[in-house]
Amino acid sequence: MALNTAADPVSDRATVWAITSGKGGVGKSVAALSIAMTMAQDGRKVLLVDADENLGKLDILLGVHPAFRLSDVAAGKTDIEDSLEHPFENLSFIGAASGTITQAALSSSDREIFLENVHRSSLHVSDIIIDTGAGINDNVLDYTTRADHVVVVSNPEPTTIVDAYAVVKLTSQKNPSAEFHLIMNGKGSPVENDDAAEKLRIAIRHFLDRHISYAGFVPYDEAVSGSVIQQIPLIRYSNTSPASLCLQAIARRVMQEQSRESHHQQHIFA
Repeated sequence: MALNTAADPVSDRATVWAITSGKGGVGKSVAALSIAMTMAQDGRKVLLVDADENLGKLDILLGVHPAFRLSDVAAGKTDIEDSLEHPFENLSFIGAASGTITQAALSSSDREIFLENVHRSSLHVSDIIIDTGAGINDNVLDYTTRADHVVVVSNPEPTTIVDAYAVVKLTSQKNPSAEFHLIMNGKGSPVENDDAAEKLRIAIRHFLDRHISYAGFVPYDEAVSGSVIQQIPLIRYSNTSPASLCLQAIARRVMQEQSRESHHQQHIFA
């Protein structure tokens, strides 16, 4: 069963968001957590999934210690409901293992079944936020190709831009209905980031015939490292710091874009 439901405007299935990067170290997990928390604060019921299957770190950013992990659910050791942490109102979380040598790798089928079971569960979530692993491999693409929205986190470095382009290219081949969003994070001036974002958007439009919306730029902010050290999510650690404000604005921007797209589809299929 296909998990992407963009073609079904009347579906009550949760919207799946894959937060990805193509390259590690660009702030993807902080962005995923901030987007999930902003959605939850705005009244959505959100499930945040750490899908970096053996290098999980969202539990550290949240300051929680899950008894069960994504791999336990996939192995049938527990069900989804019993594996969840509930760190904040409207936000549920399932963690990933980290550095477990004996853990069996999840298969593509495991990942599909997991997402389908979330849809069929009693959680009744409106949004599933998946923080993918870094890189471009089956682990990452199994999630991006099953997502309704793919949020690509990048910075203006040429190698990072190339990786971001590759994520969009490979995802598009298997998921032609995905909506893409771009976040530029951390390095360089706003002008440098805006220029790099525009060049990437032009390349994606010209060579892939796809659109990626520019959700915004997140500046370097010492509050980010402070929040990681204290194991407090950024938008709780410093709600008014530059990075926190930008990430909250970006989350609301992509929510607005999703709402407009849903309204457009409902109008077409009405």
